[in-house]
Amino acid sequence: HTRGVENLLNCIKWCQDLGVKILTVYAFSTENWKRDQNEIDFLMKLFENYSQKILEKALKNNIRVNILASEPELLPSHIRRLLYKMEKKTINNTSLSLNLCVSYGGRSEIIQATKKIVNDVINGNIKSLNDIDEELYERYLLTNKYMKQSNDNNRSINNNPDLLIRTSGELRLSNYLLYQLAYTEMIFLDKFWPEFSRNDLIQCMNVFTKRKRRYGK
Repeated sequence: HTRGVENLLNCIKWCQDLGVKILTVYAFSTENWKRDQNEIDFLMKLFENYSQKILEKALKNNIRVNILASEPELLPSHIRRLLYKMEKKTINNTSLSLNLCVSYGGRSEIIQATKKIVNDVINGNIKSLNDIDEELYERYLLTNKYMKQSNDNNRSINNNPDLLIRTSGELRLSNYLLYQLAYTEMIFLDKFWPEFSRNDLIQCMNVFTKRKRRYGK
């Protein structure tokens, strides 16, 4: 886990050097709460120990940090404070958006978004069911935090990841950004995250540029 966090710091630099504008990382899922308590405690301590290092890197390199947590109430209060401190202090940075998915699950994000929409319908903030479309729904997703930063009107770029890189040899999404990945290009690597290298990233980007994205057309 420690090597994984260290490699995240490396990957942030690689992405910034290569001109990537948004990097979204699955740091801790809602399902991870089912792991052994000793491992969970270690991971929480890891977040605590590295939050300041990530913040310093973000401030130095004009990086905005967004915390995407579909069930933030499960996080210890002191961890929540540290994570949201990174958000607050980097909110005006513009070079790269680093989205950290912590206590995040794609299904719970969709459920939470739906509840908010239903509540707005009940309170009259949404006037008609016909007003509910993809554009409106995306406003209620956690990724709306970084969507608001861009002036580009191309929704396929702003609202959804262009490329998903899944390491560890697993061939599944593991409840990650289920709504947003509808037309995302996917690459699966048979190596664990701590071994992921700059060359791997470049190769994945080269593969991505050769793919034809038709969006169903």
